[in-house]
Amino acid sequence: MSHLGTPGFTMTKWYADCVDPEGRAAIAYWASLAIGPVALTWHSVAVYEPGAPPCERTSLAGVPPPVEAGGGVSWQAPALGCEFTADSSPPAPELVLQRALPDTIDWRVVAPAARSVVRVDGHAPIVGGGYVERLVTTVPPWRLPFSELRWGRWIAHDGTRSVAWIDWRGGEPHTWMLLDGTPRAGAIVCDTGVRVANVSLALQEPRTLHERSLDDITRSMGPFAELVPGSVRALRETKWCSEGRWSTDGHASNAGWAIHEKVTFR
Repeated sequence: MSHLGTPGFTMTKWYADCVDPEGRAAIAYWASLAIGPVALTWHSVAVYEPGAPPCERTSLAGVPPPVEAGGGVSWQAPALGCEFTADSSPPAPELVLQRALPDTIDWRVVAPAARSVVRVDGHAPIVGGGYVERLVTTVPPWRLPFSELRWGRWIAHDGTRSVAWIDWRGGEPHTWMLLDGTPRAGAIVCDTGVRVANVSLALQEPRTLHERSLDDITRSMGPFAELVPGSVRALRETKWCSEGRWSTDGHASNAGWAIHEKVTFR
């Protein structure tokens, strides 16, 4: 369906990650994209090891999306030499971030805090706290109702607590937060943490995983890249891995790893 002169756009994007106790991290994406008559499947995996340059692989090969079974999630991407598994983790409810047809944005945290294993050829397995989400949208990046996005997830080292958040700024500002998989209203998000009511998450010692533009991302997407307006290719995304400490009434109780990002669209 077209809207305001923009060719019909649909995207289903899966995101999965895992951080082990030493801070080694892996991030995987699977996306199905369509703009008008152009459709493709794109997927990637990146391995981040402290003190070493990132290793990132992308592919346009036809690969099925992650599979949910037995309460867990698994994904295989032979073209990337990658396998991902997340054990049983109660999913969070699906949240509608926007619903004004034809513009829809639905966010579902499939695994807020799972014990995960990522195997990537040429690297030792990464085993630790993992997170999986799925985003389904008909809104292309150049028509999003905000100009800045903050997103993140944190999982306690013992797996007993988790936080996930999305924060929109500019245009139509809004904030969503999931605490242990349950939506919580009134959250405040900043670059150094998240808080709601008497609880807070402090992000410390951030390590930059990558900093890139939308042009960098779409360059590996073949014909899709040519359909992205030049005016939005300067979109900037910075993603970090940080130590996070959970506090209640000012008393720290849990530590864990957070992966979080800031995206500036215009």
